[in-house]
Amino acid sequence: MPRHSSITPHIFEPVRVLVVRVEKGIMNLLSKIRSELGQLSFSFKRRNTPKLWRDQLEAIRMMKVHNLPAPHFVGRHREIWAVSVVKNELDIIPYVLDHFFAQGIDRIIIADNLSTDGTREYLRQRAQEDSRLIFAEDNCDRHIQSEKITYLSHLAWRSGARWIIPFDGDEFWYAEDKKLGDFLRNAPDNMGIYYAGFHHTVPTVELPENIVDTELVMDTSYPFPGKCAFRSHPFAVVVPGNHDVCRLGKAEQRLEIVHLQYRGIAQIARKVRVGTETSRRTGEDLSYFAPHWEAGSKLSDAEIAEVWENISHGYPDERIKFVAEGPIVHGKFLQWNYWNEDGSIPKGDA
Repeated sequence: MPRHSSITPHIFEPVRVLVVRVEKGIMNLLSKIRSELGQLSFSFKRRNTPKLWRDQLEAIRMMKVHNLPAPHFVGRHREIWAVSVVKNELDIIPYVLDHFFAQGIDRIIIADNLSTDGTREYLRQRAQEDSRLIFAEDNCDRHIQSEKITYLSHLAWRSGARWIIPFDGDEFWYAEDKKLGDFLRNAPDNMGIYYAGFHHTVPTVELPENIVDTELVMDTSYPFPGKCAFRSHPFAVVVPGNHDVCRLGKAEQRLEIVHLQYRGIAQIARKVRVGTETSRRTGEDLSYFAPHWEAGSKLSDAEIAEVWENISHGYPDERIKFVAEGPIVHGKFLQWNYWNEDGSIPKGDA
């Protein structure tokens, strides 16, 4: 009997270890199922009317995506992707794409929305020359941005994206102390969203030949709301303006954006007038959704020239909802590798 009592625990130890592992596996599986159901419920609350679902289906139906990589359903998602829908941004979009790739972003899906300035032709040609760029034709003339960006984000997730940056064609994103790609690759596993401060910035000369080497004037205050990058998920829903995302997980503000939405008199006039016309087709309340477009679209060419004179010197102009609360700083911010690399923004304002 003593001999049996000393052997029995040894015999059943592998069984005990197996049971513990199975129990742990079941608990992890149940936890993951609860999390996924929570994410699904969260996302469906954002698409809670027949109109929103019709808009989502229209966005998918009118989007033709070229050169998309094969689906990535096996193994860990590791890449950092950016997604965007742009219209008439030929003067700046080459610099924005160069910036994202220099920041260590692996791939970009960019859809052209019926541009008339050569943006579509440029993006098509560049995608043929650089496999990191996935080109899409967005032939929907309605401003259903949330639905379009949500669809592109789903495609990015399906193709292997771990983090997704929804961006506009006039935004230059930065992280603190390191390049954006490195920052996101080292994000903790429980992190779901990084919010980005949004800094309105204007070149001091109209339509500069090289925006990277041009002196800019920046409002270092934080206009509300900012933008966001998020850990990819098949059910994530990006809200209008890319200001937030339906994504569970921890959230922090750790990123910054140099926002160059106004770059000259003719560009301002085209942006506010075309943007207003497109948005009205969606039935949106422009006073809430895009007050700067609505206000600017009512201005004459002469008034827009006055607006440009003010904002290019860092002065506010209510006629186009350009606040400029300050502090206002000057510098060549697009030459940075990371946020405030040269100390242009005084400590306490950066």
